[in-house]
This record gives sequence, C-alpha cells and structure tokens, in this order.
Amino acid sequence: MSNLKKSTRHNKIAGDFGEEIILYFLSKHGFEVISVDHTGIDLIGCNKNNNNQRIGISIKSRTRNSNHLNDNPLVKGNNYDKIKNACDFFMCDPWIGFCIDRVMQNDKGEIRIILMSLSTLDEYQPNFKYGKDINFSMSDKSIKKYEKDNNIYNLVFDYKLLNWF
Repeated sequence: MSNLKKSTRHNKIAGDFGEEIILYFLSKHGFEVISVDHTGIDLIGCNKNNNNQRIGISIKSRTRNSNHLNDNPLVKGNNYDKIKNACDFFMCDPWIGFCIDRVMQNDKGEIRIILMSLSTLDEYQPNFKYGKDINFSMSDKSIKKYEKDNNIYNLVFDYKLLNWF
C-alpha cells in the first residue's frame, strides 16, 4: 500500500470528502450547517446546542501513505486572513478543520478529523496569524496533545481494506 498510485483528481476528491464528512458529523451533532463556495471557508455552521454559536470552517484534507504518515499538512500563511475575512463577512467565529487519511501497513488505515477555532490553533501555531506558512503537526506526540485538549474536536475512523483493487 505504500506505493499507492492516486488518481489525477485525488486532491479534489479528498477535499470534497473532508468537507462532506465534517458537514455530516456537525449536522448529526446538532449543527445547522451548509457548504459554501467562498474564499477562506468551506462550511458555515450554527450550533443549536451552544447558544446558536456560528462558525465558519476552512477544511484542509490530505492523504498520507505509510512511508509519509507523519508528514505535516502545509497551510499557507495567507489562509489566516482569508478565513478571518470570510468569517467577519458572514459574522461567524473562524475555525479550521483537518481531514487526514493515513494509509498504514497491511491495508489498514485511519481517517482522522481535527476541528478547532483559529484562536486554539494560535496556541499551537502562533506564527500563522502573522501570515507565516505552518506545518500542522501530525506526529504521534502532537496527536496525543490534540486528543487531550478540550478545545479541539477529534474524530477517528479505523478501516481495513478487505477485498479492494
């Protein structure tokens, strides 16, 4: 599986998948949520369980093969202002989400979704707000920190390919 050859459209498909799966789980957990095609954000949600808090979310989706499991997703520094500006326009709190498909050995893998406000991301990546590119850490050590942080929402799907191409 480490020599997995992805389709030429895989990045687009992975991006759409990340947006849709996050859309699904937010909806399932009480959000009114919509996809938006706007510079800076991909989803807008209203949390009916939290005083109708409105959030705008930029989703970053990546696929990592077994020989690059801990490669960190690069997020361009100019995304920070794009997210903030879109959320200011739509009057919502700025958030960021990551959907990472980590393809392990032996046809096993995990899809990990991480959601946090930009202010929480600032604690982990303080240079992002100054327009600096960041590498969002996906090391085992960082993942453990994210899982313990009550301000970061984590969702993990483990999978095994049983009979696949």
